[in-house]
Amino acid sequence: MEELPPITQERLTKALLDFSTSIRCGALVQMWMPAQLSDGSTVLGAQGLPFALSGVGDLLALFRCVSVRYRFATDVNKPALMGAPGRVFTSLEVSRQHNC
Repeated sequence: MEELPPITQERLTKALLDFSTSIRCGALVQMWMPAQLSDGSTVLGAQGLPFALSGVGDLLALFRCVSVRYRFATDVNKPALMGAPGRVFTSLEVSRQHNC
């Protein structure tokens, strides 16, 4: 994935931290950015992008470590490869998972 410009990285980090501090229970806030592969397909990845953890987050931190290893497809003709990030990206709908 391409690196974000420093000012963009700073703004995203601040937005994630502001959002995560407003949550009352543990939370992982992360984003998935598109990248184009050499074959022209687009995938979503989280590696190298800002994220925020709040509250008791051992399992959330572990989830973050695992999730950055994955890339998700954005091709609606391959739904099995899309995962939640791909479905959110293609639907343009925000996704939030509440567990508390």
